[in-house]
Amino acid sequence: MSMNTRFFRGMLAVLAGALIALFVLGCSNGTPIENLQPNETGEQEVVLGVTPFADVAHLTELAGVEKNVDWRVARFFALKALQDFRATNEWEGAVLSERPLIINYQLTGEPRYYEFRVIRDEKEIGAITCVVEEQEGSPVQYVLPFATPVAVENSRSARSNRGSFIDAGYPSKLLFRNVATGRSMEAETGVEDMEEYPVDVKVKDLLKDLDPSLYEEYGITSQDMYDAYIAQQNELEERMNEFWQEVASVKHEILKLTEAEILEAFEPEVSMTRANLDWSSYYPLGTGRIKLDGITQKVGVDQVWYHS
Repeated sequence: MSMNTRFFRGMLAVLAGALIALFVLGCSNGTPIENLQPNETGEQEVVLGVTPFADVAHLTELAGVEKNVDWRVARFFALKALQDFRATNEWEGAVLSERPLIINYQLTGEPRYYEFRVIRDEKEIGAITCVVEEQEGSPVQYVLPFATPVAVENSRSARSNRGSFIDAGYPSKLLFRNVATGRSMEAETGVEDMEEYPVDVKVKDLLKDLDPSLYEEYGITSQDMYDAYIAQQNELEERMNEFWQEVASVKHEILKLTEAEILEAFEPEVSMTRANLDWSSYYPLGTGRIKLDGITQKVGVDQVWYHS
């Protein structure tokens, strides 16, 4: 059985195991995540900083788009990652922001990532990045032991829809693009960033558009090898579609769960699947390189925990 097959089966096992564990343990007091709403101040975060977390109305709109991942479901998987990395990233006592920051594609401006912040003692100390679109891949894409601060002016601009965060240079950088000028700047400092960043291309799209004369430059030495790569990508897409269909089938149950129940289910001694799954193999410590769908890309970060 390939690693990809084990991964997808494992993810489904985690999902099912967590739900079963919760029903065996019984329900605790708390607010189901389907009912998360702003409090009287309009904020949901434990820490009321300048980070411009998306409002519920916008998140609800995104969730209504076909093949988009509901932000509450994304947060379910982010809470799992939070539990998995508490010890490794020294996140004991930390909580997850109730709403995410939205990061858009640099070319289209459409939402690509939900970035939840890890918070402790009124400080954002990490980030867990989830996909907005199902086609993007696995629910959790990055687990970061740092959180990039956002300058007050950029935060104000984001809240007033005068700009947005983009995926260029992410996750080693967090850039903010001004709508009026089209210029990109560092989210933290406001300093203009004029660097040109490569645009992510899915492996299947790259292969389909690849001129046969360039095969060897990509390590493809025969048509059979090319066909095998295409078949592998088709299989990956099929398994990913099956995975999201499974998630959709239990979405109603996920949204009934309180945060306390989710965290309890994903405690090492409670989760029924941990004995069978070595999750560290899916969250390796990066050394400045991120492997995505078999393609290795340089990101220039030495301490990036990621999930591809």
